[in-house]
Amino acid sequence: MDVDQLETSLRSDVAGCNGLDDLEAVRIKYVGRKGAITSMLRGIKDAPPEERPRLGSESNRLKNLCESLLEARKSELGGDLPNDLYVPPVDGTLRATGGVTGHRHV
Repeated sequence: MDVDQLETSLRSDVAGCNGLDDLEAVRIKYVGRKGAITSMLRGIKDAPPEERPRLGSESNRLKNLCESLLEARKSELGGDLPNDLYVPPVDGTLRATGGVTGHRHV
């Protein structure tokens, strides 16, 4: 896929997301393990030596663009708000107080 086509499809996919699940699917589609940008980065080794710097810079630019677009859309959708229902777990193995236990034996 051409870099310009990849960028336009990335922008349209991110703009079309309506929820956090959609955003995660787009992230996986582009920068996931078998994503389009990831395969582009892996394909740099097969490119001719004179093309590698250009491909590398374009791939990195697309990856950074993808991450910034996803973060911006996530904040628009309210994904960066704290979860009010989350209660941190209590570790029952810790002491309840920091006080001194026991007494000195004479």
